[in-house]
Amino acid sequence: DTCCTPGFAKVTRILKDEIPNVYVKSVRIGNTTSDDFVHSYFGNVNEQIIQVCKELAEDSRFANGYSAIGFSQGSQFLRGLAEKCSVPQMKRLISFGGQHQGVYRKGTLIQAQFWHDPFDEETYRRESLFLADINNERGINESYRNNLKNLDKLVLVMFSNDTMVIPKESSWFGFYSSHQTTNVVPMEETDLYVQVRFDF
Repeated sequence: DTCCTPGFAKVTRILKDEIPNVYVKSVRIGNTTSDDFVHSYFGNVNEQIIQVCKELAEDSRFANGYSAIGFSQGSQFLRGLAEKCSVPQMKRLISFGGQHQGVYRKGTLIQAQFWHDPFDEETYRRESLFLADINNERGINESYRNNLKNLDKLVLVMFSNDTMVIPKESSWFGFYSSHQTTNVVPMEETDLYVQVRFDF
């Protein structure tokens, strides 16, 4: 998907109709919509987050903070932005169908930077460029914790019939327990929650 599809244009129109005088920015990585599409599959999410942070910091309309809405993979990318970029400060994050604990689908090529393998947790934690980092799975980054704690609101929407996010409970920080793909552990029972890697 890209920043500038007719579907996202419709979301922008709805927001502007419902919230008078609101400024809506649809984040694009690259100079064109085609570039943005390519960057949604190839590149380094951490570098993209730094780029977006700089772009928002240079725009005075965000000086007093902002609200963000993420769809699918954009949800965890915006959560990464909230954790890594304190200026300007994200105030609210609404996540639709995000993969906050990653995705797993054996035998299927998917976005590697939020791939999470319940059969090899150690390799996942060691080699993950993005998700293990923002989930504080290699040690607690207090800056990430504090930045996420500073959100006024965090809204997580899971689609009950989701067949793309496996397991769909990842949208609510749930994931499979180790070494199997049958039982999903709810957020409140995950190490992320029990070890207070985040202070929601």
